Amino acid sequence: MEPLYDDRAESAGVKFNDADLIGLPLRITVSERAVKQGGVEFKRRSGGDAWYVPLADAVAEVKRLQNE
Repeated sequence: MEPLYDDRAESAGVKFNDADLIGLPLRITVSERAVKQGGVEFKRRSGGDAWYVPLADAVAEVKRLQNE
């Protein structure tokens, strides 16, 4: 797995759309809202709802998803 860090001065919607166009299978978003909830947001490109994971468990979640 290789991360893509998008720090462009674009809106979140533009960044998310571009990630889909590139074909990234998993999006992990560190946003103000997610951090306030104590975690990060995960979303699969294949669809479904996004889910929040506590920051302390984020690495374990990535590993779990890799093994699926």
